Amino acid sequence: MLDLSELDSWDATGLGVIMGAHRRAGRCGRRLVLRHVPPQMQRLLVATRLHRILAIEGGIGVESLPRA
Repeated sequence: MLDLSELDSWDATGLGVIMGAHRRAGRCGRRLVLRHVPPQMQRLLVATRLHRILAIEGGIGVESLPRA
């Protein structure tokens, strides 16, 4: 479980770290779950289609995301 409620900003490196943790968890038969994903990151995950790969607690309501 990765709680992102305190996340202020991120970049490609941070996203790479999350994807690396996701892959490592999968190799161990586990699952990384993102919790409290800020709306800006939700938009990024949808734009990159990573919301289809990463487990997100409560899912992402694409229709309800605020537009940038």
